[in-house]
Amino acid sequence: MKDKRTIIQEFLNVPSPYAQELLRELSEGVKFKTYPRRTRFNTEDNGRHNCFLLRAGAINICADPNDRVISIQQAPAILGFITLLSSAVDFRIYTLFESEIAVISREKAFSVIAEKNLWETYAKHAEIVANRLYLQNMFITAPTSYEILRHLLIDFINQPVNIRHSITVERYVCERSKLSRSGVLKILANLKEGNHIVIEKGILIRINDLPEDL
Repeated sequence: MKDKRTIIQEFLNVPSPYAQELLRELSEGVKFKTYPRRTRFNTEDNGRHNCFLLRAGAINICADPNDRVISIQQAPAILGFITLLSSAVDFRIYTLFESEIAVISREKAFSVIAEKNLWETYAKHAEIVANRLYLQNMFITAPTSYEILRHLLIDFINQPVNIRHSITVERYVCERSKLSRSGVLKILANLKEGNHIVIEKGILIRINDLPEDL
């Protein structure tokens, strides 16, 4: 029987089952473009809120002036439904590697949802997204640095290989937390020395086991 932590981790890493249907319906008549790695997008242009339809690839969602990554979204995915409540929070997105994306206005997205009576599908999708953000925030605000890093290691190892091989484990952790680089490197070195993890040239290859405390 799976423990609670395993169930939560699987929930965080499996795409929303409603994203594919929404993407299919919103994609009719829309032009997709292929963007190279690290292409940045604005969530708002001249007062127009943008929705992003991700058909292939993956993107990072970043917040605050330090570009802290709050989420990775893999295709199929849709972003931009929710308007930011505070202009003081600066959200940006960029492609993690080459990705196929269409950009439409949020007004247009909601118009299609209303026209095709997709409100129930949208509501279920939005509930999953909100729950994921809550759980991710809960993990990265854990009481100790090791607890935060432990969660991020488990999250990282469950990402597809192309994502894991595109970024070093140290950078992955630092971009998603407020942990210091020196502190992260020290914990990683201790875990590697204890044969708890396998890292090659900065890339996380395998987790053998992670102790509850370190």
